[in-house]
Amino acid sequence: MKFELTVGETQHKISKSKGSFFLDDLLLESKIYKNSQTHFYVHYENKMYEIEILSQSDKRSDIKINGKKESVHVKTDLALTRSE
Repeated sequence: MKFELTVGETQHKISKSKGSFFLDDLLLESKIYKNSQTHFYVHYENKMYEIEILSQSDKRSDIKINGKKESVHVKTDLALTRSE
């Protein structure tokens, strides 16, 4: 499974292999705590991030990360294959 994620002007590749997730080929070691359907806490590298999903569509989500608004654009495996 592969995704391409764009936050602001920054582009990342997310993949899953053998039950682990990778961000730009780096192993993501984090814990996610779900507070509600649209509110999460992510514990990553000894820091806690508050994530709130404001709105979402097929390819774009508007979120807040620690109170800062961001737009996230996602391309799935199928979309990535078509663009290559």
